[in-house]
Amino acid sequence: MTERPEARPTGVSTDGSADSLEGKLQAAGRRLLELESEMARRLQQHASEQEERRAELDALRADLERGRVDNDLLRTEKEALQGRITDLEHEVERLQDAVEHRTAALRTLLNSRSWRFTRVIREARWLVAPPPRGEQEDLDRLAAEAGVSPRRDRRRG
Repeated sequence: MTERPEARPTGVSTDGSADSLEGKLQAAGRRLLELESEMARRLQQHASEQEERRAELDALRADLERGRVDNDLLRTEKEALQGRITDLEHEVERLQDAVEHRTAALRTLLNSRSWRFTRVIREARWLVAPPPRGEQEDLDRLAAEAGVSPRRDRRRG
């Protein structure tokens, strides 16, 4: 039985030597070049994606740092405002005590008789700060109704 020539694959010599190996090497070389270019393209794409991620990460870090700074500023401002609120609460308490004190002094003045009126006014002035203009006028009117002039007595005493 003899071999038929059409049964042989193309590019392969009858002895199976150099022709077929050279073709296979050329095909493998082309495939290797294709793979190298594909690998280089993927590496370049990966590097650019990684650079984008680094830029995003840097931006996030900067935002985080700004957030920390803003947070620290807000915390400091909050503490200052809380201190101011505490100071204002103490001031309100002090003013409420002063109002109660003045109210008690005025009640004493209103309940006193005219002969004690001048003395009580002097004592009340030592107890409380000078009254506002409207209160002074009220005290003068009460003194006039009682028949005593606190302004004249003030000049003597």
